Amino acid sequence: FQNIDEEIAAYPEFQRDDFTVVVQPLFTNWTWPELPNGDSDFRYMSSDCFHLSQRGNAR
Repeated sequence: FQNIDEEIAAYPEFQRDDFTVVVQPLFTNWTWPELPNGDSDFRYMSSDCFHLSQRGNAR
């Protein structure tokens, strides 16, 4: 999904003088913390699945 985000952000409609999209590399090479059963612990993400949750910010 990161490659797709970068590709879409480079579209001309997102690179204007009055509006732009900037890709943030926060999750590049990110490894999610795991639950005891080995699943990724997505409690570190907020409900919008874009921002970190309070738990994620505290880490």
